[in-house]
Amino acid sequence: MNKDKGLLLRYFVIKPKGNNIYAKASREAMWKYAEVIESTNLIFADDLKEWALKEESLAKKCVENRVGMVARNPQNHKDQWYVARKYFEDNFEEEK
Repeated sequence: MNKDKGLLLRYFVIKPKGNNIYAKASREAMWKYAEVIESTNLIFADDLKEWALKEESLAKKCVENRVGMVARNPQNHKDQWYVARKYFEDNFEEEK
């Protein structure tokens, strides 16, 4: 690597899943990339936008679910789901 020119990237990896700054930047980059290519590849551009919107929606749900509780199947601890705190308190017993 030539230090005079700085880092030359040959690949760019995006990770749109999540609610951190890198996921948000990835979604914004996907959206911008889609806007640039949509005149030549509308299907790919639409797929990118749909993916970015889906991940944005999931990230918002993740934040909303933090006020809930994790319910777990006592016979299969891998079977878990988020429920509202009130629903959890009304319908589930705490493990002792």
